Amino acid sequence: MHEIDANIINVACQWRATLADDHVSTVDKNAFVKWLEENPLHKEAYEQVEKFWQDLEFLKQESLDDSFFIPTWRERTRSVVWRIHECINKKSKPAFYGLGGVCALVLLVFLCFPQIILFPSYSGEIFATGIGEKKTLHLADGSRITLGADTSVKVTFTRTSRHIQMSTGEAFYEVAKDPKRPFIVVSGEHQITVHGTIFDVRHNTQRIQVAVREGVVSVTALQKISPLDRTKPPQPPTSHSPLVQSKILKAGEQLTILAEKGLQPVTHIQPQSIGLWRNNILAYIDTPLSEIVADMNRYQSRKISIHDALVANIKITATFNSNDVDKTLQTLTEILPIRLESSTESLRIYSAFN
Repeated sequence: MHEIDANIINVACQWRATLADDHVSTVDKNAFVKWLEENPLHKEAYEQVEKFWQDLEFLKQESLDDSFFIPTWRERTRSVVWRIHECINKKSKPAFYGLGGVCALVLLVFLCFPQIILFPSYSGEIFATGIGEKKTLHLADGSRITLGADTSVKVTFTRTSRHIQMSTGEAFYEVAKDPKRPFIVVSGEHQITVHGTIFDVRHNTQRIQVAVREGVVSVTALQKISPLDRTKPPQPPTSHSPLVQSKILKAGEQLTILAEKGLQPVTHIQPQSIGLWRNNILAYIDTPLSEIVADMNRYQSRKISIHDALVANIKITATFNSNDVDKTLQTLTEILPIRLESSTESLRIYSAFN
């Protein structure tokens, strides 16, 4: 058996946790296969991790406290156990057999490395969904992020901060309280800072929308984030930060940030309506058709495009089912002055008058 680098073991643990998710995406499965093929040691490391967790099945569920099975704690333990295993492995080959060995190892984790359990870290892990997919992430701090279709986030946790870099798409955040470690989401050139709350972020090329269901959220627009800065974990704004605007949102409030005009006035929204997309309901209030189409493109593989500027700016208030985009488009042709042209690869929207 080869000596395997600790970093490879850690990545293998992360893949084991990802694949154990009931809603693991096709994107993640394909990325895992690619990772295995990159290096023979990757496969060997994953097999070691898999064998270890099969050994843990000696522990009967009824003999343990229910909290042991909460996913966030399982993820923490997986990572820490293998860090310890790697340290021991460099000196001698340990032989842990059966229930006694497993219990001794888990006990060693909690007694000798409590700081890792209390302050679990992510070092820039990327989580993503494909077209039409949704996925819930159970983070090690107790927070949850539900990713909408075609969305990705980069997670970086340290002992002093929790950072999320979000690309285009939509995500519903349920943040665990931790006054000592602010939870910061950077989307585009805007920074959202919380300590413990529930909120939703929708980001496309034209706008960013932040809606708060519970708690308080601070939204800050930075003057400019350079390409180099985008690769670094975001930091809480200071008196020296190049701030342009900042707003505080409470439960039932929503903020829209336009690409060309910046932060717009805060509007009110029913808290219960925030995050309805998790139940396949897309809700819009006075929203341009171009933005609705951008969302639709995250839920189906056929590319939808608008070929008329006036049509793109038509504003709509409505709700749609994300599982039936074709029916939604057909409904729009009945209530709007538009027509559709379709092929096997695309759907094109034109003005009905052209």
